[in-house]
Amino acid sequence: DYSAMAVVGDAIKFYETVLGGDLARRCNNELVLKAGRYLSQVWETTLGTSEDMATTMVMVGLPTCLGWDWESSEALKWRLFDEFRIVVQYPYPTEGQLWLRLSAGVYNYMEEFEILGKVICDIVDELEA
Repeated sequence: DYSAMAVVGDAIKFYETVLGGDLARRCNNELVLKAGRYLSQVWETTLGTSEDMATTMVMVGLPTCLGWDWESSEALKWRLFDEFRIVVQYPYPTEGQLWLRLSAGVYNYMEEFEILGKVICDIVDELEA
């Protein structure tokens, strides 16, 4: 289905004119950096993306008790969806832990990332109990 490619030009025009392209990019960048800093602090981990390289996406480390391989990645992804209706990409396993890719769009709010932070903390507390 090539319909998505057929409207790319119109989608870019909409983004630039209606959403104010530069403003939208700046707001998305600020939100994803704020969310990444917040989550890495709450989870006591680090950002895996240098802030000067971030656009609308950053990587943030997940607590190590959540696993470090593709099996634990898949389990966490589906648990977040099944129990909490939170959609994430597969956390990427490397360097002995899982890394979560955060992205921000004009439709996202900081509160959504705060909910994710709390849910992960609750899962960690459950695993460490």
